[in-house]
Amino acid sequence: MAQYNTNVPSFYRVEERDIVMPAESRLQVDLFDFQDTLGEAINGEKLIGSTVIDLEDRWHSAAWKDCMDRRQQVPTENRGLINPQLSGQNCGSIEMWVEMIDSVRASDIKASELRKPPAMEIEIRLVIRTCKNVKLWDGSKTDVKVTVDLECKEYEGVTMGFPKLQPTDVHLGSTGNAIFNWRIVYPRIVMPTKSCTMDLKLYQANFVSADEFIGAVSVDLRRYVERVARDMDMIYIEKADLQFTAGAAGEGEEGGDGADAAEEETVGSVQFEMWFMTQSEANQKRNGKGREDPNDFPQLVTPAEGRGWGDVLGGFSLSLPDLGLMKKVIPLILFTLLCLVLLRFVGLL
Repeated sequence: MAQYNTNVPSFYRVEERDIVMPAESRLQVDLFDFQDTLGEAINGEKLIGSTVIDLEDRWHSAAWKDCMDRRQQVPTENRGLINPQLSGQNCGSIEMWVEMIDSVRASDIKASELRKPPAMEIEIRLVIRTCKNVKLWDGSKTDVKVTVDLECKEYEGVTMGFPKLQPTDVHLGSTGNAIFNWRIVYPRIVMPTKSCTMDLKLYQANFVSADEFIGAVSVDLRRYVERVARDMDMIYIEKADLQFTAGAAGEGEEGGDGADAAEEETVGSVQFEMWFMTQSEANQKRNGKGREDPNDFPQLVTPAEGRGWGDVLGGFSLSLPDLGLMKKVIPLILFTLLCLVLLRFVGLL
């Protein structure tokens, strides 16, 4: 039974043997580095370490029998591994237990159940509050949009309706600052994880053509999720800021003209809050994406700025010709036409 590319293998395997003591009272457990047939033929078996247990010593131990018989508890042992060829070096340890039952009672007593514990799952919640000093796209305003993309192979929240790529809504007509109050949710990150990175990208939103990239920033979250998995305590990051840079464009996006100066250009910042918690705790405080229900922890309110019809129409640059004196006459003409329509409607014309 081999496990690959790990130094913390989990076997959860039970072996049963009939023995006669004291002739068969020595139990040796060896841990080997797995090699294929050719490698084993060339190099031989590569021993990592061994541990030896004196079964007769266990059988005659009053403390061990007290745990097994009276308390009905199996004493777990954490045993160090020793390699004679690596004297004085730490070769790891193995967690195990040994049960011994008299052959007369063996048919009546089943072996203790050895079950792998459920996988630890972590949920990440990000609330994007505001963006500041956003680069003006056409010289006077920007329709600001932010996308968040989670890079984590152990993420399994897609099946729950939480995709890896989650965009905010659009703040229309921003003159540099934008308000979102938008929640990003990533449930079911299965631990342990080899990598957990969050990419935030800033865009000029377009309703007809594709959004235009402005800048990006990446955050490594692995140490936070590992800490929560280890300590089982929630981590809260309160109103922190990240800087968007123009040179951090993703593949297929243009982040400037390629010059070194452009790579360092700051094109805005984002203020956010972030929570890391175990999935069991998150299930007691459920939240939806964006501002969807359930909308608690915290409750998010749709901003008034950048969402009105005036902001929508402001995106269309319409200019009327200079009508001169007609500007004063047009209202009178329209009023007269309205009166004629009303008179016609009541039958006076």
